[in-house]
Amino acid sequence: MEEKPDSPHSPTERYSQRGNPAFEAVMAQRTAEREAAFFLPHLCSGMRLLDVGCGPGSITLGLAETVEPGAVVGLDFQELQIRQAQSLADAHGITNLHFQVGDAYQLPFPDGSFDAVFAHAVLWHLREPVKALTEMRRVLRPDGIVGIRDCDWGGRIYAPSTPLLDQWWAHTVKIREHNSGNPFLGRHLRRLLREAGFERVTAAASTWTAGTREEVASCATFLKAQLGGFASTAVSEGLIDRAGIERVAAEIDTWAKSDDAFYVDTYCEAVGFS
Repeated sequence: MEEKPDSPHSPTERYSQRGNPAFEAVMAQRTAEREAAFFLPHLCSGMRLLDVGCGPGSITLGLAETVEPGAVVGLDFQELQIRQAQSLADAHGITNLHFQVGDAYQLPFPDGSFDAVFAHAVLWHLREPVKALTEMRRVLRPDGIVGIRDCDWGGRIYAPSTPLLDQWWAHTVKIREHNSGNPFLGRHLRRLLREAGFERVTAAASTWTAGTREEVASCATFLKAQLGGFASTAVSEGLIDRAGIERVAAEIDTWAKSDDAFYVDTYCEAVGFS
């Protein structure tokens, strides 16, 4: 069945992990301390901050604690994720934070509403990343700051390699591109921010690695959850059949049992000043 567009403004965009509980459970383990480490030094108490594409809200909670008593808004296009994120904030008793549904291409806020905007693993899903960044700049105050972090699959490595997993990684690139995303967007963050009007931009990179037995097991859980979300597109596009999906899942399990298993994802990070 054809997936429905995630945004009425970009009808060819698809988010493969929508409605994927296994993947969402992995995303809920993210933290500001880890995923926003490059941005936290730029934040201070009292700032008003927007988290675009907040997902289940676990990163947003840490951002809210950093800028307290400043107000934080978490925005995501998935209503279910917003409800879950708000429940998480309520459970932690965080009162300077609220979540709402919204579109990155048309942020539902007036010009100059925020001191800071954050977006983690959002732009590489978008057909028009500069359009989204221009919106982020619009809602920033004149002395505001934006922090962007996106993966770049040019820096994805793993060992030991197998022909089946090599083939699957190639398929994931095709799936991301089919869904109008860019799996190699991370390396372009400085350029994209400048095209959106940010005059001063800095960039760096960090890695997510799995090099212990526990980390490799966690990585395998993530890879299989991701596989589940990508499966429908992979099958509908004729890249692989359902039996092939099961073989890839089994291959991931076999890989994770290797004493030599190692995995790296590279994340590119950029900070822009308005």
